[in-house]
Amino acid sequence: MRMKLEHQPKAYETNMLATADDLKSAKDAGTPYKSLIIVMGASLKGMGAAGISMDDEISRTEALITEANNQGIKIIGAHIEGIKRRAQGATVGDNTDEQSIDTVAPKSHLLIVRKDGNEDGRFTLIAEKKNIPLILVEKNLELFQKLKEIYED
Repeated sequence: MRMKLEHQPKAYETNMLATADDLKSAKDAGTPYKSLIIVMGASLKGMGAAGISMDDEISRTEALITEANNQGIKIIGAHIEGIKRRAQGATVGDNTDEQSIDTVAPKSHLLIVRKDGNEDGRFTLIAEKKNIPLILVEKNLELFQKLKEIYED
């Protein structure tokens, strides 16, 4: 909404628990998605409260990525939290952020990462190894401008 992407038909949809079936249903309805933004990161505490295991989340995400690729949907992997949300700042034994990154980042067509979340160069290495464009932003507010540039094309 802040980017003024309000159009008919609907320009975007927010679905925190999107599935491969959601992508299939949109295609079958004649309104296929053109891009998919997957925000990387997770929390054992939050997932436990929601009754979701990390294995469930990885399976859902892998199926979503597979269907997106089958349909030619561009995947944008985003990590919009700093290093504090990564393993270095997580609760002891909580490597869910790293698992999420492993699942999404190497299979993305574009990575958008908050610079302080890349202090260890992890996203830079993935981007270079997989030849994925990487956009680094200082603050989350910069995301709006970057997304606007991407979607105005």
